[in-house]
Amino acid sequence: MLVAEIDVAALTATVTDRHVSTPVPAYPPVKEDIAVIVDESVEAAAWPASSAAPAGRCSPASRCSTSTGATRPARARRGLAFGLTYQAADRTLTDADATKIRSGIVRALQDELGAVLRG
Repeated sequence: MLVAEIDVAALTATVTDRHVSTPVPAYPPVKEDIAVIVDESVEAAAWPASSAAPAGRCSPASRCSTSTGATRPARARRGLAFGLTYQAADRTLTDADATKIRSGIVRALQDELGAVLRG
């Protein structure tokens, strides 16, 4: 047999009345992977801190991976890959929209991190 006394007033005083939730998007996302080659000194964490980090219609990178091995250039470089999701709140993005967003990200990665788009 188990007996307990619970002070409901003290318990409910710590509970907030608001539950933060995000509505389910009405329009589908565009998901892409982007792979770049950077100097080995560039950390993957540097990308979200740069202005190339997705903003507005583009969500943060969902994953990041680094590559090493025989396909690397001879100098100290490495590959970084990021998963991106673009989504507009007011409409379905077109291929042209996704291309424009991706081009801006690639250009900023080139300017700020010296990245080269892996091809």
